Amino acid sequence: MNATAKPPLCTPLTGPLPFPESAPIEGYVIRKSKGRYGGDFHAAVVVNERTFCFLLGDGRGKGAIGTLQMLPLMTAFQLVVGESTPVPSYIMDRLAEVSRTCKVEATALCFVVSRIDNILWLTVSSAGHPPLILVSRSHQGRLEFPRPDSPAHGRMLHPALDCQMAQDRRELYSGDFIIAYTDGISDAGQERGRMFGFGGIVAAVESAANQTPKEFAQAILKNAEECEEPLRDDATVLVIRVK
Repeated sequence: MNATAKPPLCTPLTGPLPFPESAPIEGYVIRKSKGRYGGDFHAAVVVNERTFCFLLGDGRGKGAIGTLQMLPLMTAFQLVVGESTPVPSYIMDRLAEVSRTCKVEATALCFVVSRIDNILWLTVSSAGHPPLILVSRSHQGRLEFPRPDSPAHGRMLHPALDCQMAQDRRELYSGDFIIAYTDGISDAGQERGRMFGFGGIVAAVESAANQTPKEFAQAILKNAEECEEPLRDDATVLVIRVK
């Protein structure tokens, strides 16, 4: 597959991400919606055999209002990611332009997994979105990325905000997991004083019967629902495993 013939977005609402067998990663996404419409959005793009681009976000507002907030951003992402090899901070800058032009508000997070000189890298840029959680048995342990004090963790997309997006990157290793999620997961239980958050996600991962993206995603959603039943917001979990 060459860089000039990019495939369409792969966006199942629930199910395995359709990566080729030769890909260095595998993934699974699961969503629990409050209704027919909502603000959660995600996309996964196979750019070429070495590069994979992801977007996850949440349009501000409930139901159809959230959907209207996120649609221009999804459209812009599809156009931008087809222009050249994706760079998360550049993509987020373009989404910020769309936010200002179309008067939409959202949190969003873009990350790219790419192989460069036989090293697999994770590059991420965030606009007010919950950070990724990296789970590694051998190198990083369990950590949030980017951290809240990182320049790569910027402010949410908003018509009144005009700031340049930054990005951060780190090396990935075989067996690492990347967990991306919307605030319907992380904020579960907040009104009851026991917010699910980082600790709840890590505990769910440790309770999973099998070490697969599907098992991790299902365990996270199940535990979040037990923390706050029913969930008050749309909830999306996207899990990537490095082979």
